[in-house]
Amino acid sequence: MDHSGYTLMTYTTPSEKELYDALSPELRRQVDARRLARENAGKGNAALTSDPDTAKPVWASDSQK
Repeated sequence: MDHSGYTLMTYTTPSEKELYDALSPELRRQVDARRLARENAGKGNAALTSDPDTAKPVWASDSQK
């Protein structure tokens, strides 16, 4: 079996850290801002899923109020 293609790919493809380190300072700021926004959005979603009122289906709400 010939694994030379995979081996070549692993040696020539930069890691995520190497790619980030090679970015210009402006692009790093943009990447950092997007990562922070994504992280904050994830925290907001986690807060919604942990709220017991939002865990109920919409049709299960008390409609006689």
